[in-house]
Amino acid sequence: MKKLFLFFLLIVFGTSIQAQSDDFDGVSITVTATNAKESDAKVRFMLYTQSNFDKKEALQSARAKVVNGKSVVIFSNVKPGDYAILCYEDANNNVIIDKKEDGTPKEKTGASNNRSQNGSSTWNNAKFSVGSENIELEINL
Repeated sequence: MKKLFLFFLLIVFGTSIQAQSDDFDGVSITVTATNAKESDAKVRFMLYTQSNFDKKEALQSARAKVVNGKSVVIFSNVKPGDYAILCYEDANNNVIIDKKEDGTPKEKTGASNNRSQNGSSTWNNAKFSVGSENIELEINL
């Protein structure tokens, strides 16, 4: 009788655990870019996996208006894994990073982990891990 009862519990809880994992849609990543200077600009945010980081093909992207020097977006339904976020303040709202003659950005840029230099960042410097909890990141432009 005990074995039958334990078997019943295993089936009930095992099904419950499986149903919870099947319903997992991913987490949200809230990203705040700080130190923006153009009040009528928007900041463009791009979420990458390692496989699309070098290709500059974002998994998700979003733009948000600058308010009081900050811009905030939320990436939704992000599955567990490693990601990187790059962003730039699009001062003239032309949806591209404007560059100087030497190829460096004219507009302020940033990356997750705040390790961007002269508008560029490597995957290893910018990557962070996503698990089962929502994440909040701050990127300094």
